[in-house]
Amino acid sequence: MPQLYPVSRWHMLLVMASVLILPGLASRPARAQDEPPVYLQGNPIVQADRIQLIREEARERQREIKEARERAKEIRELARHPQKAKGQHAEQRPGDEDVTPASVGAARAAEFNSALNTMVAPLNTRANSKLGD
Repeated sequence: MPQLYPVSRWHMLLVMASVLILPGLASRPARAQDEPPVYLQGNPIVQADRIQLIREEARERQREIKEARERAKEIRELARHPQKAKGQHAEQRPGDEDVTPASVGAARAAEFNSALNTMVAPLNTRANSKLGD
């Protein structure tokens, strides 16, 4: 078989070494560790954000306490004057529709259907128990 390029093994070795080694020598070292590490403990920006968050939480807590006092005051007033409370009815809380059914019939139907759709043995039964046979 004729050789396309008459090259000796030493020339081939020199070419391969230059291809593999020269890019490594020409590259720069990584500069990722030139900056010192960042500590958040004494950082004034982090402290300012933390103080702002604590103040917002304190304001929200104060609002909740105020609303609870107002609700307690209304309940005390209704307890003192029960004749005013006769026209008031219980109301369903908003956002509670997914927890409680809309009607008594829907609650009974849901209970019946869930009992029929259960295809699992209770967890406290044995697998080969003779009691259920």
